[in-house]
Amino acid sequence: MLKKELIETIVSLEDQIAKLRADSEASRNAFQEERDRLLRALAEERNLRNRAAANEQVRLHSLKLNILSSFLPVLDNFDRALTQQYQDLDSLRQGMEIILRQLSDALATHGVAEIPSLGQPFDHDLHEAVGIASLTDLPEGMVVAVQRKGFLLDGKLLRPAQVLVAKRPPEQESHSSEPA
Repeated sequence: MLKKELIETIVSLEDQIAKLRADSEASRNAFQEERDRLLRALAEERNLRNRAAANEQVRLHSLKLNILSSFLPVLDNFDRALTQQYQDLDSLRQGMEIILRQLSDALATHGVAEIPSLGQPFDHDLHEAVGIASLTDLPEGMVVAVQRKGFLLDGKLLRPAQVLVAKRPPEQESHSSEPA
């Protein structure tokens, strides 16, 4: 009887060992599949990131191409202007004004606008005061001269205008000839 129980115990243990081996193999296979799935997902994420970076580079290059292409005609006109023989300074000035308008138009197509400053109240968000002018005929704080134009890009400050601002001169002291 002991032999039969021992054989049954051994068979039961062998069955348990076989089940444990099968479970272990199934767990190992599941782990390997999950590991492979994770590695594929990581590789796919890295590829997506690389494609996005490459697409961004192409987009930036296209934007640069578009912007710079709009300035090439201005450059061409400057080259032509420098090789022209001008009859007088007025015709040279007219040519430069045309090129300046062309450059301003090219900037405007890309969202750049000049900040109107002359005769406007000083605005510390748009202007940089580089000096004051003592004037009695203008209200204090008005921009009386522009040293360097300022510009907005899509409504946001690109460069502040450098300006002179009106300031009232101090009142002169009363004359000492007045009776006391």
